[in-house]
Amino acid sequence: GVDMLPPPSGLIGTSVDEFVTCDLVAAADEANPAHATLMGACANTNILIHCAAWPGPSATPPPAVVAAVPAIGLEATSPSMLLRDNVASTSAVCDAALRGGASRVVFSSSTFAHGWAHAATGMHAFVPKYLPID
Repeated sequence: GVDMLPPPSGLIGTSVDEFVTCDLVAAADEANPAHATLMGACANTNILIHCAAWPGPSATPPPAVVAAVPAIGLEATSPSMLLRDNVASTSAVCDAALRGGASRVVFSSSTFAHGWAHAATGMHAFVPKYLPID
């Protein structure tokens, strides 16, 4: 496992064999030591599962968007930081998986990382014709 925080007690040896503490956003910068940490964690990887992202929309949504309070709550960061963190971390993980030799990457993220908004209509609305999106 890889996370910014230390692993919960009892995780190593039960659910995962190894755990690496790493900031995935920082790992997107090749000059940052976190990049080498992530590359090392993904070396000789067969399959990589990435389930990390800010889970909800920003508490300060874009202009003209009225944020309803969703069940998961609102994040205390800006929309641009949510986008940066979600995209940079996913990019770093996919790059590390590719360089590490992974043949498969399983990716999961919040709909807000894809641009889903609270606006039902108008220029900020994101209403796909069908789901899942190809």
